[in-house]
Amino acid sequence: MNRQKGVTLIELMIVVAIVGILAAIAYPSYRSYVMRSHRSDAKVALERLSQSLERCYTNARTYAGCPALAAVAGGGAPSEKGYYTITFSVAPTNLTFALTATATSGQLADADCRTFTLDNTNARTAATAASVANTNCW
Repeated sequence: MNRQKGVTLIELMIVVAIVGILAAIAYPSYRSYVMRSHRSDAKVALERLSQSLERCYTNARTYAGCPALAAVAGGGAPSEKGYYTITFSVAPTNLTFALTATATSGQLADADCRTFTLDNTNARTAATAASVANTNCW
């Protein structure tokens, strides 16, 4: 008897279909985890700028004249990895400030946590793409 060895076209197509189904299930989940990991870029940027402002306030008793404001004052500054833009939601005064991190470029696909805010009282808020508060972001 002459037996063929190898893989038939049907067997190959079944394997390709199974791999395709697994990829279709796995990719959205992977993308969601990537979006969530990029949120740390906003948190780190807000915390760093807040710490700089607090150090300035400790020395000068005002937030308004801090050198750390120069980068953000000209229309915003990108976060370290560039997924967010840091701006002021409330302009700094002698006693208060409020910082906002807004998603840019590819991070705009993260509809759950589009913006983060942090103020001088360390109040942390976040909002969705529809500007609805979301307590799960911080």
